[in-house]
Amino acid sequence: MSIVARHALTIGIAVFISGCGAFQQAQSEMQPPTAPLGAHRVLPASSYRVLYKFRRNRGTHPQAPLIDVGGTLYGTTDNGGDFRFGTVYAIGPSGAQTVLHSFSGGSDGLGPQAGLVDVDGTLYGTTDAGGAYNAGTVFSITPSGSEAVLYSFTGGADGGFPRAPLIVVNGTLYGTTTFGGDLKCKGSQPGCGTVFSIGTSGSEQVLHRFTKGSDGAFPVAGLLNVNGTLFGTTLLGGTERCYSSNLGCGTVYSISTSGNEKVLYSFKNSPDGSQPSSGLIEVKGKLYGTTFAGGSGGCGNSKYGCGVVYSVTKSGAEQVVYRFAAGAYDGGEPTGDLVALNGTLYGTAWDGGQACGSGSCGPGVIYSVSTTGSEKMLYAFSRSDGEKPDAGLTNVNGVLFGTTVFGGTGCPRDNNGGCGVIFTLSE
Repeated sequence: MSIVARHALTIGIAVFISGCGAFQQAQSEMQPPTAPLGAHRVLPASSYRVLYKFRRNRGTHPQAPLIDVGGTLYGTTDNGGDFRFGTVYAIGPSGAQTVLHSFSGGSDGLGPQAGLVDVDGTLYGTTDAGGAYNAGTVFSITPSGSEAVLYSFTGGADGGFPRAPLIVVNGTLYGTTTFGGDLKCKGSQPGCGTVFSIGTSGSEQVLHRFTKGSDGAFPVAGLLNVNGTLFGTTLLGGTERCYSSNLGCGTVYSISTSGNEKVLYSFKNSPDGSQPSSGLIEVKGKLYGTTFAGGSGGCGNSKYGCGVVYSVTKSGAEQVVYRFAAGAYDGGEPTGDLVALNGTLYGTAWDGGQACGSGSCGPGVIYSVSTTGSEKMLYAFSRSDGEKPDAGLTNVNGVLFGTTVFGGTGCPRDNNGGCGVIFTLSE
């Protein structure tokens, strides 16, 4: 499976849905990005620290954020471990890492790309593939490493290939699958995704099957619970048609725990963004998120924009907070969920940190942005200290923790260099 799933999905979902063509990135002349004045502010090197560098037998290419449980951080890697099919791991504040489980690629799942959720001391997560039908799983694991599969997706009406983290609401787990569901929505993998619930005993129920129409398609992000109503995003679908395949640019939606789904906003690509691959957070009654593409202007070798930070009210009024330029000054193509700290939003961007050239716009950045749109690049990765952050940040007592997919220690036979890192950042 892909080691850069959300990124690969956003720029090449046709790999999974043959003939869709929605993300064939049209080539255009590269234009130098225009960075806003005053945006460039790289923090002192002492503010950034690599806590751990992954290596193959300890897990590689983490795409998931971390979760803090009693001072210990837990996460997943998409690859590596004893069988090279991914791991669940724990890491202490000093950087001592322990592999709790190495996925075998069989019934226990393979390729976990989402973070974990803690329910009464037991961790729950998803794998993108593997399980009884090779369409992904929901699993539980104890801090001592005892793993159990709660549910194996079939890839049919019940959904398949979950890439998003679970949330818990009143003891029940809720999540999304990228594919499966409505079998009329077909490609090489049938179905445009689902929202589902599952009890900790393993009883699964589909709340909504996306149709690729106005209701959205292909959710790759998790859900947000706000007073019993769930909010999420779909990568494609909606009422606006902005790609050659006539697919929409993505949506923000709400859904009740009984399955009543409503689209709050359909993206238009320009100037409001497209392809929302991150989930939502709530700050003072508003929802905030990012789009991987869209906005304004070109992005490297693509005619599409480099993404935006946006806000949307629960009634569906959307506003662009910031548009990325993918240059040395601000970053571009944000993928991970935002985190709020003292009223400021913090996130990671897949690209940026250096001027665009030869099809590359740098190894990625960590940035902050105020709710009024003042953006600052806090740290630019240099590959040896991390490269291509795909996950959001985790706030632990005012210190931010995160992961990068590449960078750090070299991985044999890996042309991208580096197995990924865990890092900390403080202002």
